[in-house]
Amino acid sequence: MACRDADKCGGKPPVGSFDDTEPLVFTHQDLNPRNIILGDDGRLWIVDRDWAWAGFYPPWFEHSSMLIQEENEVLVMRGSKHALWRALIPFICGPYFQQHEWWTRMASSFIYK
Repeated sequence: MACRDADKCGGKPPVGSFDDTEPLVFTHQDLNPRNIILGDDGRLWIVDRDWAWAGFYPPWFEHSSMLIQEENEVLVMRGSKHALWRALIPFICGPYFQQHEWWTRMASSFIYK
């Protein structure tokens, strides 16, 4: 259950509600520097053949998944990260900082154990 009382949330402000204010959009859910190339013509291409997580989600899901991928990049790439990737994420898919905060605080509630 979501923590709605700051005293019971370890001093953190209460968790808001799920943001469903925008229509669903098709998102990749695994965008990261390894899956994008810049063509000779200046176009960006998604070269990832793994679309397992793709689907119709609120637009802010792409923002959150890109931040999570960036955090996991150290594990995947054996300690290396793309220097500017985290800074570019809000420009690529929008500045959904509050929605990402909601997701990070609620994500463990969605894991089946």
